[in-house]
Amino acid sequence: MKIDVEKQQGQIVWAKISKKSKLWPAIIISAKKMSLVYFEDQPGKTCVWWLGNDTMSQLRNDLIFEFISEIKSGMANLCGQREEGVKQAIKILSSQFNFVIPKHFDGKCNQITWALVKLPIIMKENRNQDEELIIPENFLKKIMMTNNNMKRTIEEKEKEKDIENPRGEKRKLDVSEISKMKNQYCMACRIVSDKLEIKHPIFKGYLCDDCFTKGKDIIVSIAKDNANDGCCLCLTRKYTLVLCGFCIRAYCNECLEFYCESKGLEKILEDKTWKCFACLYTTTLKTTNKLIPRKPSDQLRNIYNLYPASTENNCIKEQIQEIHVLNLKDIQNNVPKALKNLDFPFKILEISYLNGDNVDNNKKNAKLVIQYYPNKENFDKEKFFDLNDCMRKFFSFLQIKNKMEALHDGRTIYWAFETSAAIKVSEQKTISRFVDTQPIIVGMDANDVQQRSRFIWTNITILKSDIQQFANQYIFLHKIPKYGAKRMKCGENNNDKPWCYSSIHAILSSFIKNNIKRCK
Repeated sequence: MKIDVEKQQGQIVWAKISKKSKLWPAIIISAKKMSLVYFEDQPGKTCVWWLGNDTMSQLRNDLIFEFISEIKSGMANLCGQREEGVKQAIKILSSQFNFVIPKHFDGKCNQITWALVKLPIIMKENRNQDEELIIPENFLKKIMMTNNNMKRTIEEKEKEKDIENPRGEKRKLDVSEISKMKNQYCMACRIVSDKLEIKHPIFKGYLCDDCFTKGKDIIVSIAKDNANDGCCLCLTRKYTLVLCGFCIRAYCNECLEFYCESKGLEKILEDKTWKCFACLYTTTLKTTNKLIPRKPSDQLRNIYNLYPASTENNCIKEQIQEIHVLNLKDIQNNVPKALKNLDFPFKILEISYLNGDNVDNNKKNAKLVIQYYPNKENFDKEKFFDLNDCMRKFFSFLQIKNKMEALHDGRTIYWAFETSAAIKVSEQKTISRFVDTQPIIVGMDANDVQQRSRFIWTNITILKSDIQQFANQYIFLHKIPKYGAKRMKCGENNNDKPWCYSSIHAILSSFIKNNIKRCK
């Protein structure tokens, strides 16, 4: 197809990403007129905006076709985003050629059937080569927003390079291979790339490395009493957020308008009990907007994988005769129960030990300071899960840990601090900064807000294989549940093991398995 980009901007065409791919409705856009940052006008190549997919690419002109000439093959076997793209193309053409589809053709199939017959006639009769084709305002906004996101990301990358190497030359963007891309784009910055490997944890799509690194903290919270403080789509913190009425997800107005358009955003803002896209895992959602959520179990599993345990054990085991544990706030007395079951000699230290009166300097006795998030049953009345005192507990723990280290100067003091993964991002980062280590998550693939995951900061080696046994288990229950087609009653043989499948058992069993050797 012969194209004059300056004159034909706004023209609806069929395009394909490669010779073997299907035809897709698109709008011709001029890189010069639209001030595109990622593309520049090149002979024999044209920029297009993919309708129904809301991304842009630069293609060779032989991959772009007149809408009338390929209308039959283009409208064959429509489904999903291609079908949505065709509907958008018909809507834009109606404004450009000033026609109205009769009311009795409003349905999807009827509309496409009408367009197949009538559009070639209307477009031939009303075509004026000198008239400038108008791109509707809502599509212009989408194009400009995507362009601005690309610009921001490119500028941030260039700044990072300038800091690392101030005298280095700025990299020129190579867009010569853009037509070979797989039409994948980052859901956060919306830059098209064929090298995306990180999947968005909540929605079907991809994230680039930069957006994932900067934004993964925003989507970690999995508790109803602590909503996300940023948009779970673009993974940025915006001033205006819309909260779901059923889960903890938040969405910025910019993303909602991009995916749902202005009318859709208005409806969402008016709905006081709005149920978000992550909650609506239904087939109807796939046809009403471009966001397709992952299964609830997959969403949780992806979030757990954001803070994985290590797969390598580089720890040198110490010869230990007995474990001396200072366990804090262990109301259920689970630490001694777990140690007794693990069959390792131990001694529970009292808090008065920190006064230094009876310091044990025997190098064959390991010292362990531990504070963990108590099991739920004992704290229903006090609503323990809703208290916002994580930092107070942590600094109290840190003070005790430092005192213990001061008492045993030069000795290795093992420690573990654990709390709910529902804490604020700022709290998580503060704890990581003070203990100079990143947390791991122990959790379950359970679609239940009460089944909280736990963040664990520790200098104990905990391997991924050590915590895999806790997947799909309800760690707050005293008994081990059995699962069939439906949830069944707990096994009677496990009534005497209140510590089983709890995170404290994961910490202690890993400690004995990976860090110490028993000696006589």
